[in-house]
Amino acid sequence: MSDSELVESDKPTYQVLKYIGGGGFGQVFKVERGGHILACKQIQFSDVKAALSEYDHMKLLRDGPHIAAIHYGLEFSHATETLSFFMDYYKGKDLDRHVRLLKGAGESFLEPQVIDIGHQIAEALEFCHSRNILHQDIKPMNVLLKDKWNPLTDLEVPDLFVADFGLASRVGTIGTRFTGQRGTPGYEAPEIREQGYHAAFSQKSDIYAFGCVLYRLCTLEDPDDVDDLKPEEISDNYSIDLLGLISCMLSSDRDHRPTAAQVKAHLLSLMPRYLPNARSCRTCGFLFVSANQLRKHLKQTGHYRQVNPSGPPAEQRFDVEY
Repeated sequence: MSDSELVESDKPTYQVLKYIGGGGFGQVFKVERGGHILACKQIQFSDVKAALSEYDHMKLLRDGPHIAAIHYGLEFSHATETLSFFMDYYKGKDLDRHVRLLKGAGESFLEPQVIDIGHQIAEALEFCHSRNILHQDIKPMNVLLKDKWNPLTDLEVPDLFVADFGLASRVGTIGTRFTGQRGTPGYEAPEIREQGYHAAFSQKSDIYAFGCVLYRLCTLEDPDDVDDLKPEEISDNYSIDLLGLISCMLSSDRDHRPTAAQVKAHLLSLMPRYLPNARSCRTCGFLFVSANQLRKHLKQTGHYRQVNPSGPPAEQRFDVEY
């Protein structure tokens, strides 16, 4: 972080609208700042090292798919002795709320919904790991939905964003990091639980936690004693192709777990069967579950071809055929 990114003020430059949530590494608020609605993570200055680390990790991942977008700059308030940074505000809340909604209604996620959610998280994790960053706390509460969603009535899942990089760390080429910081009970890989304070966290530890997320989507239950579960022990409501993947992700032997890229590829292979309307962008390769989502992406990014850019307006149309 450069000095120019830190702004000091006698009082916060934003107005708190609503408390969203928090934990040991800060509190998150919905705020209005400069005419924009944002999410603000407020951290006590005594935890400044953790705050700067999270901010730097999110900056490195700013252009990644399905990763919560951070805004440039930090703010230190003398009045509250807190350090704040700002992110996009996502109206759809977190994935955990939707799990509890379905459980309360006695319903379950449809397989296409689980596949779509899993694919989006896999894209985010693949990007993190390609930048040698471990999230270290993958769980439903740290997956945010861009728009409001009712999984009971809407098959199409909104865009998802992985958030809360408070425990994240960078690793070397060997892909492991010794850490005293732990994730969330129930989502910790066996090697983390067994080795305690000196546990060697790795990309495969993130994959185990990701497998726990998919387990929760399929069962609506908290992951408890899920190591080495066989596919048929997870659920009988989903295909063996999906359950087999989750079973591999929950292996007690981290060498037997797939990479994020392999998880993404496997879920992508299931999409033609369960999401026949899925479309991908020819420019960046990102996948969208419907043509409407793809069109929005094309207009926002300019990732489109014009049939005849110099021709009359009628011919200057998006070429999105496959």
